Amino acid sequence: MSLKTDLLAIQFFSDTNHVSLTTRTALGEVVNKGLSEINLSVRAVDYDKEKEVCKQYGVYGVPVTLVFWNDKLIGRHYGEITSEEFQAIFKNYSDPEEKSDDKRTEKQ
Repeated sequence: MSLKTDLLAIQFFSDTNHVSLTTRTALGEVVNKGLSEINLSVRAVDYDKEKEVCKQYGVYGVPVTLVFWNDKLIGRHYGEITSEEFQAIFKNYSDPEEKSDDKRTEKQ
């Protein structure tokens, strides 16, 4: 019996930024579809309304998606990401104990 990996994705978006809305939709598609090896929780942060949260995480533009495992940041992804790319990103993190910061996938 294999246990699922618990990941948290925090997505920073703006309603006035088309690319961030497209990326937000793509992440929603992945969440609705589900991933067999991952329990994924998502938090959306409105860049225009939650400036202090953005500052806390060092986010100064959108879209940005941060991925956490056990409260540790294991991925920082910039720009537009498709649902297929999100699936690949999360699959890459399905065993985060084997991941190190220098091997994580980043899209800039």
